Amino acid sequence: MIATPVNLPRAALCALLTLTPVAAAQPAASLWSRATAPRAREAMTARRTADWINLLDELPEFLRDRLAPERADVSHDTLRREALAHYDRALALRPDDPRALAAAAHLRERTGDLDGAARDAARALVLDPDGPSAQDAHFTLAVVHTWRNEHAPCRDHYLASLRLPMSESARAIVLGNLGDAYLALGDVGAAVESYVACVTLRPEYALGWLGLAIARDRALLDPTPDAATAVRAASDEAIAHLRTPRTASGFDPEAIIDALDAEGVFYVPTYDRFYYEGMAHEAVARASAAGNPFGAPVDAAQVQGHRTAATEAWRRYLDGATPDDAWRSRAAAHLRALEALTR
Repeated sequence: MIATPVNLPRAALCALLTLTPVAAAQPAASLWSRATAPRAREAMTARRTADWINLLDELPEFLRDRLAPERADVSHDTLRREALAHYDRALALRPDDPRALAAAAHLRERTGDLDGAARDAARALVLDPDGPSAQDAHFTLAVVHTWRNEHAPCRDHYLASLRLPMSESARAIVLGNLGDAYLALGDVGAAVESYVACVTLRPEYALGWLGLAIARDRALLDPTPDAATAVRAASDEAIAHLRTPRTASGFDPEAIIDALDAEGVFYVPTYDRFYYEGMAHEAVARASAAGNPFGAPVDAAQVQGHRTAATEAWRRYLDGATPDDAWRSRAAAHLRALEALTR
């Protein structure tokens, strides 16, 4: 939202914006100079087109089918590259547009151009360090640093973004990712606090609860290597809120498994995925076992299937982990406990 000293009628404001000769005398960074710069309208059109395509990419499939059926079958990769082409057009006309820079940076990261993403996001922050594009720029830089295994600057960008206005849902995601950064840095106490803040804001966020379970597990806060117990130790009720769009209410254990492959989820180092898989399958097995505290139907075959999947995940973690990995001993404890159940 742009606030002006006086409430000009829309027609008068549009007429004023056509007075290009006066704009030449204004500061380069002023709203007036940006709005009246040559080809500013063309640049704005390109950015808005990119914004709409970006929105289509982020919409759930059922909403895209309803709102843009003619584009329902277009792949995410195609939509992202199409949007990025429009942002590049906007930036060719207005290179110092922080919103276009931040949006383009996000898409460059999603398409694998980490150098380009870091360049555009950093430029957006220089141009507008506290404005509406800053939160997105910080988030993109944090993700780029995660890909590069640079967890301290990743943490710092998430912390910086939390000082800016954002929705509760977005703040929960940032807090969850911040917990991941703390875990990677070995600060499990801070990770637990960050995950707790995350799920307090967004109780249905399965990845947040799984992250909290892993942080508690790695901090040895729970007596047994059991993901469901770890989560429930944090809150007796919260795991019952885990659900996916296919359920109207109640506990859906598959939500934890679904979250592992959610859009945008990745693991650094790559073998850490198997720690998450081991914890998730253990939690789902316990949630379906006899005497489970969640009111879920008992399914012995499902319990055995998830325990088998968890056992394989822990073995793969141990196979991939370096000898000095901080969590090898904990992964080995999980594996021993599962193997004892099948004897």
